[in-house]
Amino acid sequence: MGLETATGRPASKPDMTFVILIHQSLRADAARLAATIAALSPDDRTDRVADIQAFFGHYREQLAMHHRQEDELFFSRRA
Repeated sequence: MGLETATGRPASKPDMTFVILIHQSLRADAARLAATIAALSPDDRTDRVADIQAFFGHYREQLAMHHRQEDELFFSRRA
């Protein structure tokens, strides 16, 4: 019996579950952020802008970290 990943796939194939989940989450959060900004009324903008900016800051950090990790794991230049 060969080694298996947590999802039951053979270990010889990469388990891309985490990568897929991260991509789905980033896409969902981008859509939520865009919808939230589009739905803001002039009154909301005064009260909610700081919270939305904070959310975007966290989102941006996660997106940058995700792409750095992809670059290192999948697209690194190896001689």
